[in-house]
Amino acid sequence: DGSELQQISGKPNGSQFAVLSDWSPDGSRILYLSYDSSTSAYETHVCTFDRLDCQQVSGDVDEGGGVWPVAWSPNGSRIAYVERKDGTSPQELFTCANDGSDRRKVSGELLEGTDVSRQNVAWSPDGSWLAYKAYQPMFGLYVSAPDGSNNRKVSNDLAWDISEFRWGPDGARIAFVEYRPGRVDLYTNVPDASDPVEVSGS
Repeated sequence: DGSELQQISGKPNGSQFAVLSDWSPDGSRILYLSYDSSTSAYETHVCTFDRLDCQQVSGDVDEGGGVWPVAWSPNGSRIAYVERKDGTSPQELFTCANDGSDRRKVSGELLEGTDVSRQNVAWSPDGSWLAYKAYQPMFGLYVSAPDGSNNRKVSNDLAWDISEFRWGPDGARIAFVEYRPGRVDLYTNVPDASDPVEVSGS
C-alpha cells in the first residue's frame, strides 16, 4: 500500500542515481548500481531491503571506468560482475563474496583492445562454473570456476559469434549456438571442453 516506502541507495560518494539489478536468491539483499559523479563511473552495491547493511562489492574505478553487475550465484554466496578499471582498461569478469570480500578475477588474458561481454554471463545451476563470451585470446565461449581456475574455451576455434548459451539442468553440459562462415549450429560441451557434440548438424 506504499506505507513502508524505504530508500535503499542513498547517495554514497556523490552518486546521483541508482539502477536496480537483482534480488539475492533468498530475498534478503538487493544488488544495484550507483553512479558516482566524481569519477563518472558506476559502482556495484549490495544492501538489505531496510538499508541496515550496505556494502560496495565492486572494486574502485577511475574516470571512464565502470561496473556492470551480472548475476548472483545460485545460493547467493557470490556475485559475478564485469568491471572496467578506467577508460583505457578492458572489461574483465570478476566474482566476490556477497559482502565484497574475496574478490577474484575470473576471465583470462584478453586480446588487446577486446573485452568480456557484459551481457552474456551465466552461472551453472550448482554455482560451480561461470560461462562467458570473450576474446581470450581467440573469440569464443569460455567456462571457468568462480575463482578463475580451470578456465577453458568450450566453443570451436572457427566460431565468430556465440548468439546464446544455456546450462543443462544438472550443470553437466552447456548448450550454445555457434556462428561460423556459412552456417549456424547448435553444440553442447562439458565444462572441461573435452566432449563437444554438434546437435543440429546432419
